[in-house]
Amino acid sequence: KEVLQPKFHGYTIYFHNGGRFDHFFILDLIIRKHFENEYTSIEPIVDMNNIKALTYTKYTPKTKKNRKGEEYQTKQVKFRVKFVDSFSFLDRSLKELSASFEVDHPKTEFDHDKINQFNYFEPELINEAVEYLRFDCTSLYEVMHKFNKIIYDQFKVNVTDFLTASSLALGLYLSAKDENGNPYYDESLYVTLAENEKYFRSAMFGGRTETFLRSMTDEQKKKFKTWYVFDVNSLYPFVATHKYLPAGRATRVLDPKHFSRTFGFAYIHYIPPQDLKIPVLPHYDDEKQKLLFSLEAGRGWYFTEEINLAKEKGYQVKYYDCFEFARRQPFKHFIEDLAVKKEEAAKANDNVKKNVFKLIMNSLFGKFGQSRVKTSHIFMHTNDKKSIEKVNRLKELGVIKEGTEAEYNGLYKEYNTPKSQEPTETIVSKYTKETFGMSNYHQPFLFAAITAYGRIHMYRIMEEIPDDHLIAYMDTDSVHTTYDLEKYGSHYHPTKLGKLKLEKAFENDAVFLSPKSYIATLKDSKEIYYALKGHRTIEG
Repeated sequence: KEVLQPKFHGYTIYFHNGGRFDHFFILDLIIRKHFENEYTSIEPIVDMNNIKALTYTKYTPKTKKNRKGEEYQTKQVKFRVKFVDSFSFLDRSLKELSASFEVDHPKTEFDHDKINQFNYFEPELINEAVEYLRFDCTSLYEVMHKFNKIIYDQFKVNVTDFLTASSLALGLYLSAKDENGNPYYDESLYVTLAENEKYFRSAMFGGRTETFLRSMTDEQKKKFKTWYVFDVNSLYPFVATHKYLPAGRATRVLDPKHFSRTFGFAYIHYIPPQDLKIPVLPHYDDEKQKLLFSLEAGRGWYFTEEINLAKEKGYQVKYYDCFEFARRQPFKHFIEDLAVKKEEAAKANDNVKKNVFKLIMNSLFGKFGQSRVKTSHIFMHTNDKKSIEKVNRLKELGVIKEGTEAEYNGLYKEYNTPKSQEPTETIVSKYTKETFGMSNYHQPFLFAAITAYGRIHMYRIMEEIPDDHLIAYMDTDSVHTTYDLEKYGSHYHPTKLGKLKLEKAFENDAVFLSPKSYIATLKDSKEIYYALKGHRTIEG
């Protein structure tokens, strides 16, 4: 209620991890208490049951005249406030962020376990909790203020105009200019013909995340004492600056004689050699709902550079269809400038700026693989007759569907908010609306090529590991191996793009359960380290 006051018109309010927690309470509260009439709207932006943002708007009626001089009623914005999940920009815990951004009021600790049904209202406990929450809010404000100041000082862009790190990075690429006033945006990024997009999207496999070995045997433990964990420095930015990417409009290759010499994407049938230690080409297993790398024969659309690697490793390949692209490096100038800024910040011991530039570098490419189909969630007051009529017309065309609890997997309640004492009188309706975008940044072939190059790069790194050593696990840009690539590998350098750095070392008792799920003992501190679907924790 406090922030829905006129003085906060135009504000953006951040909640850290609000998309999975705070925003649900805010949405519920606004619909129950502040959805006053047809001149009120709330627009949530939802992704996988995560409410990334909420926009609450109050309008005022306005009379206008058409070209014939006839008056008609419309509405104009009177008040608008936006709630955004800061985790969509900075995906670390608030404790980590307050430390890395070196804020004046870092996040404090509070023992939640000591709260129970008997002491919930004790003044001393309430005061302690309020102070803890005050530091949380102040810490997040200072983090976002520093973050926005760095972005604005460097690029004259406000973070509040964006909802995620990837949309911010893309916005900077599309609008920012270098020191000489030249735009970074490359005009070769044209809209793909929609009828061809489905082929390139089927070649979007993402990063290689794979478990090769669950744990060492007793004999292997006698031979190997350490698991080395190496990460690639900015894998995708490296690819974008050192490799040629497909650009411009796709041309279908009609002469089969040219298929194998094409740069682009091809539909192939392949048979891997059965003695190959590490398979090259990925395929998606519909039954298991996961990406696999196996020695089974298969078919599908692939980036031609990854096909060439497969052929180098002995794959038998037959081509059936092909699209050719021009070769360009549309992101090279932008990424190289960011890399220079990052290095200058590191030399000045400014870790805050260094991490911000690194974030922008690594966040740019996901947007290009985003679906063109955008789903909007609409909450509407049933007194808003004109909008209801418009919705009904769109429902007849199949563009809008009436929302149900099942559709949203329980994301929202079925809101039948009583306007009076009659509990059945609905005043809020919700709908989903799907629209098809034609923005230039929807370029699935770019995302498919960049991630394919990433898999190729990681394959070359694995090739350096001798057969008498072990590989346990790979996760897009990291590899867990018994081979000390820092001492013996050609890919090692702690700061250069595309090179490896030693992230950590484990004892040989590590257990790798499945992709993104493992537990180990840190070599130096002897602390227990475990990862579970992206949640990494160290315990003594």
